[in-house]
Amino acid sequence: AAPSFGMAARLEVSRLARRRSEEATDRPARRVVAVSVLGLVVLLGVRGALLGHLPLVGDLVPMPTGSHLLSEYLAGRSDPGWRPAQVAPPAYAVVGLLAMVAGNSSALALKALLLAGIVLGALGAARLVSDFGSTRARITAALALVASPVVWNALAHGDIQASVALASLPFIFRRLAVASRLRPYVPAHTGRAVPRGLASFAADAAPLGLLLALAVSLAPAVLIDTAVVALGVVVASLVVGDSRGALRCAAVTAVSAVVAFACTLPWSLTWIEGARWS
Repeated sequence: AAPSFGMAARLEVSRLARRRSEEATDRPARRVVAVSVLGLVVLLGVRGALLGHLPLVGDLVPMPTGSHLLSEYLAGRSDPGWRPAQVAPPAYAVVGLLAMVAGNSSALALKALLLAGIVLGALGAARLVSDFGSTRARITAALALVASPVVWNALAHGDIQASVALASLPFIFRRLAVASRLRPYVPAHTGRAVPRGLASFAADAAPLGLLLALAVSLAPAVLIDTAVVALGVVVASLVVGDSRGALRCAAVTAVSAVVAFACTLPWSLTWIEGARWS
């Protein structure tokens, strides 16, 4: 009985090894199929916005050329003609640079920003769960974001601010999770060299601050969204008994907000003055 049991165990181990080998071989093919289906669904959904003319709805309003927007931003003042001159918002620089890349067309720049909520949002959602080490998790996260009604409502209403928020928040969420050192977002878990002390803090706060500055330039409400997400991460850290992680996440959030404020000067001073974000 002992020899037959040992032979059966070896056969079972061999069968499992062969099955894992087959799954490893099929995994790239499945990944390609899943990504292809996802891309096809997105292309079918945005074909009108991608190939047609943008309707005058929501934030999709006629704008000057990219070079004109850049000149107004570099001059520091925006003079629309029907109201007093105001500080030129950094959104002029972002849209202007995108327009210059797109042949000096602000319409193409707005179209790219509108579609960013789908493309960058899906990539960000996949990146958010990448530390879990599961390809299925990344694909599922991307599909969940693409299938969200919020994404398509923003597209239908021409809401560029909502699209920018959807594109940036998954990346912001991950930066906050890394700052809290919650598993599996512990840097040591990734196998990369882990900076220590002030260098570690700066490595977390500086990228998040620059990302916030870019997102807030186009969608100021992202700053409030980031505070809400940070509060959730802090509470999660406290629930698992990691008060140090909660304090670190709160400190990184505060410093990154200061970095974003400094990067968007002098326009960010209008937040304090109570001017309307536009």
